Order: sequence, then C-alpha cells, then structure tokens
Amino acid sequence: MSSDIIAVQEHWLAPYNLDKLTNINSEFQGYAWSAMTDKITSGFLVGRPFGGLGLLVRKNINLHVCLLEVMHNCRVAAVCCTFPNGHKTLMFIVYFSCRSSADDYECEVADCLGFIERCSNDYDYRDIIILGDMNFECRASNSGYVMFKSLCGELKLVHGNLLCQSVIDYTYFQETTFHNSIIDHIFVSESVIDNVLAYSVVDNIANLSDHLPVMCDINILNLQGGHVRYKSNTKKHVNYIRRWDKADLDLFYSKSGEYLQRVIVSYCVKSVTFLNVYIGLTLMTTMRLLYVLYVMLWMIVSHYYVQAL
Repeated sequence: MSSDIIAVQEHWLAPYNLDKLTNINSEFQGYAWSAMTDKITSGFLVGRPFGGLGLLVRKNINLHVCLLEVMHNCRVAAVCCTFPNGHKTLMFIVYFSCRSSADDYECEVADCLGFIERCSNDYDYRDIIILGDMNFECRASNSGYVMFKSLCGELKLVHGNLLCQSVIDYTYFQETTFHNSIIDHIFVSESVIDNVLAYSVVDNIANLSDHLPVMCDINILNLQGGHVRYKSNTKKHVNYIRRWDKADLDLFYSKSGEYLQRVIVSYCVKSVTFLNVYIGLTLMTTMRLLYVLYVMLWMIVSHYYVQAL
C-alpha cells in the first residue's frame, strides 16, 4: 500500500472482530468502529453484517491521531490529525445512507451533516477533510448533494478534484446490472486545494469490492502549522432547538391523512340496536395510532430548526 492515510467504510466487522482491521498491516496504526454494536447486543444476528468505519495511518509519518467523536449509528467518525509541522486537520470519515424515501433519506443526511457542523464548531483545526462513501453523485438533482453542498459553502470546502480535473469514470460498479456511478468523494478546505497534487481512482485486480478506492495526493509540507478555527473567526457559535410551533400544519394534515389510511383498525361489535352501536378499539391499535402520529410529527418538525436566542 503506497498511501499514508487510508479511510475505510463498510468493513462489516462486529465489535469483537475489529482487530482484523486494526492489525491488518504492521506498518500502519489502525482505528476501527463497528456499526453493529446495538445489533449484537439486542439478540441473535439475523441477515448479513453491515456498516463500519476505519482509519489506517502509516506509522513512520509520525501523525498524531486523536479520536473526537463517532455518530451513534457509525455513519460519521471525527478525528483530529496533527502533523509533525503542527498542522491540524479535522478529518471526517463518512458513510452516508443510500437514497430511499425522500423524508427518511433527507432526515438521515441532515443528522450526518448536523454532526459534522457541530464538530467543526466544537474543535480547533486549520482545515477540514471529508472523505468516504457519500452515496450520491455531485448533481443538483440529488437532494443529498444539495444539502451537503450547502454545508460545504459554510465550511469553505471544495471537491478534491477541482484543480486536477482528473477523468473519473466511476467509483461504484454493480456487476449484475452494469450500473456505475461516482458516489465516493474527497472534499477539502479551500486552503488545501492548491496543494492537491493528484486525484484518481485505483482500479486493481486484487480489489474484490464493488467500489474503487479514491486517492488524493496532498503536499502536507506546504501547509502551515498551528490551528485556526474557521467558525470561530467568521461566525458566533449558535445552538439550535426544535420548535413545534413552527411546524408546517398543512404538511402535518397531509401526512396524517396519508399514514392513518394505512392503519388497519381492529374492532369488535359489542351490541347492535337501532340507535346503539359500540365499537371498541383494541389497546394495540390505539398505541399504534399514537406511535404513527408521533413519528410523523417528528419527521415534519425535524425540517424546522430555528436559532435559539
């Protein structure tokens, strides 16, 4: 392996098997996080394994790596990398969810972006690198990319291939359907882009994955040491809270009608007379109705954050 820093997504390892990645090569210091912790502890494992993030750092580059935080669902891991010259980089290894229904997908992406934004406010750094399987192409038609692009504008991030303009045919290939796309990306701070020497994908016959690794060569020696927190210099740190009174009522009524129509109501007729019909809803049905209403209202309100004064 010629790379000095390797980010890994979807290693599918359980918590007790993470050493298979961290000890994969004696020349690298390994870090790994499992997405299956809750699944393992909840009972018998059913179905295939899933998720997981990792980081491999070559030992002889003397890079100090400090784990900051990992999302509860292991979609994003935040680490601080301090190079020998004192240069501090805030690195996010990401594995965004695949696009499904619009509401669920956008909520999941928003959670990941909110985590990244909060970490960029809470920790010191000179620049940021976000890399991994983002599961979207950089097109305006993809809502996930549109949301991510907004964050990039706020954090002053650009695509790692902005200056190199390397021709990338695909990073993901599905053999059965012959579908391919470019869904793996590396984004860097604007202050770093001038030091990006090359951007490419590695198409090696030894690679058994349906993803091709993306490689970005950066000249770290030209980067200045120390740390500067972009957010603290340009914008005061703010907190956000959910405001139920700011929800979209029209959307609430529309979604409530849509979801309630899917509920099968169990009933029993106790007595029937000319003017007396008693229908008793079962406790289970009542709980299901309340749960559906709660989830539906949470999904709607989650799109409406206002700044806490």
